[in-house]
Amino acid sequence: MRRVYAVWILKNVVRPLLIKGSIAVAFIWEMKQTVSLRHVFANIPNPTDMGAVYNFFSYAFTHTETAVQVLSFALAALGLWMIRDVFSSFKVSEPIAIKP
Repeated sequence: MRRVYAVWILKNVVRPLLIKGSIAVAFIWEMKQTVSLRHVFANIPNPTDMGAVYNFFSYAFTHTETAVQVLSFALAALGLWMIRDVFSSFKVSEPIAIKP
């Protein structure tokens, strides 16, 4: 029975996550080519000051190139889609009633 469960997980969970994960890696790679993340992280204000961090990222996002904004939205949407797939693939179904 463990083999059946393993095959089911590979077919229904791992394969879609692998495809979407590969797309996410491609998006991150493209963003890495466009934005110097090292400099962005070097300029982040003190992480305990949440207002300053929010202002920093909102200003940085609104003043960046359109391609980076599109990639950011695409990564966020892809991440939410992956989370939804993980939770929807483990839905609890009704038990099978065995009649005597």
